[in-house]
Amino acid sequence: FELIAAQMRSPEVLRRIKELKEKFAGKTIICGVDRLGRLSGILLKLRTFRQFLKVYPSYRNKVVLVQLAVSRTTTTHTSPENRITLAKRISALAKEINDSMGPHVYFYAGDIETEDRLATMAVSDMLLDTSLKDGLNLAPF
Repeated sequence: FELIAAQMRSPEVLRRIKELKEKFAGKTIICGVDRLGRLSGILLKLRTFRQFLKVYPSYRNKVVLVQLAVSRTTTTHTSPENRITLAKRISALAKEINDSMGPHVYFYAGDIETEDRLATMAVSDMLLDTSLKDGLNLAPF
C-alpha cells in the first residue's frame, strides 16, 4: 500500500491525472485494466458497452470507457501472435463503436507503465472487470 500511495504522489502520476481530468471533463469514466489475453473478457466488455449505449442513448457523450490492455503481465498461455490478433480485433470494435456513436472507447494496449495505470484508475469513477476466467487480476498493479 505504501509503495502505491507514494507512486500516486509522484510528479509523473499527478501530471497524467491532470491531463486525463482535462481530456474527460464532465464525463463518467469507466476503467478496465486487464491482461491482453483470450480470457480477459475485453471483447465481451466492449460488446456490452456498445449495447449499453444503444439501449440507453441518453448516456452517450456522458460516459467513456478507458480500456488498458497490459501485455507484459500476460501469461505465456497467449502467444505474441494471438495478442496482436486480439489487439487488432479489440481496436476494430472500439473504432466501430466510436464511428457509430461518438468517441466513447479509448483503447490502449502494450507495456503500459505503472504511472499510466495508476493515473487512469485515480480519475475513474468505476473499474469494470469482465474476465472470463481469472483468479486474481493483478494487471492493474
